[in-house]
Amino acid sequence: MNPVCPAFNRALMSELVLFAQPGQVVFVYFVFFVVRLQARLPSITPFLVPISWLRLCRALPFMVFCEFPYLSPLAFFYLFDNLLLFTYDNRNLAEVPGWLMNRTQKGLRTVSKKKIALAIVLAILIIIIVAAIVVDRKFAIIVSSPKVSYETLARPEMRAQIVLDVPKAKEIIKKKLLAGVNVPDWVLPRALPYQAALVANMDFAMSEIDLTLFINDQRLAPVLVDQINRLRLPAPVDQWFKDKMVWNERGRMLRKGIAPVDRAFLMKLKEIFKSKSGTASPLRLEGGHLLEAVLDNRDGSAIAIVGTLAATQGVPVLDYASEGYLGVVVPIDVIRLQADIANDKTLNIHLALECAPDTEPGAIQFLVLGLEMGVPPLQAELSKKGITLTGKTTVENNVVKGDYTVPNFDQAIDKL
Repeated sequence: MNPVCPAFNRALMSELVLFAQPGQVVFVYFVFFVVRLQARLPSITPFLVPISWLRLCRALPFMVFCEFPYLSPLAFFYLFDNLLLFTYDNRNLAEVPGWLMNRTQKGLRTVSKKKIALAIVLAILIIIIVAAIVVDRKFAIIVSSPKVSYETLARPEMRAQIVLDVPKAKEIIKKKLLAGVNVPDWVLPRALPYQAALVANMDFAMSEIDLTLFINDQRLAPVLVDQINRLRLPAPVDQWFKDKMVWNERGRMLRKGIAPVDRAFLMKLKEIFKSKSGTASPLRLEGGHLLEAVLDNRDGSAIAIVGTLAATQGVPVLDYASEGYLGVVVPIDVIRLQADIANDKTLNIHLALECAPDTEPGAIQFLVLGLEMGVPPLQAELSKKGITLTGKTTVENNVVKGDYTVPNFDQAIDKL
């Protein structure tokens, strides 16, 4: 083993355990043989010793791969250090067999300037490769992460999914998050995450909602994690997400949270939705939109989630449930929301309330009336900020649809 760097020996041993494939084991033992040869013959030292930066090149594999032990590059660097750069040291000539000393002296006499230049070029390339590996390991900036869908988080109890196609929101991000920062146009497409999602799993037994914030990072994940963890979330969301965001593998940034639900409110919902058939499997998004959300209400979960959010704003949802006002939303099985920005900078919003097949026409008309009554107050609030919202409500095959537009959305962003 290497007497100079015990940590390096531990790295090699860990690789022998982690990557115990036959060919790799043989290769590791071959490296051990070279190391033992160097330990028994201290006269073998790196080629071109007087050049100090070649000493650095010799040391870099130890410094880097004691923290970053992957077999192939590790073995490559160690062989480069022990086989390619062999020469001798006059202080220990007595320890070198005569045949090896004569062969080494002959090799030194015949070495050409081209070979020396080649060795220098190889050393420079190795330094560059090592630096690139270190930078990419710490900042995830060189190699892009794989595309990973939020659907890998899917569980049977998943009841709400909100997904943002981050590259499509590039202009919004530049205006709202990077205002005043001069970022070249070619940087954002290569740095922005592929996808961001919020997933909610309903836990009726514990009277809580399990939340997961998911980000499929592309590059700069450590920087994103640090910036997100520095953000001060508004109350009560800060109490829901007490844990920090973590990044344990490329392409998956996760932050877990728990939102408590009023147990009395849940009991009322169970009573109201007792006629519902429940859920068979998690719903799927249509995909391809800037922003898309789907809430599963086949067991009343969507109303439980929306009611919990409304309760944080002072809405007496328990009173509404107790007085029977929530009965009007029982026919709704699925709530879908989609938003896209058209070429003319218009924001198009599509809302769909998918009702159960056996829903009576009168119940559907109540939903239409409720939707038409709820939009004007929102229009009034947006109008105060100089933002125009227009739209209409239609019914098609037991689906109540609301289609709305916000013209000149690129200018409306500044007013939000």
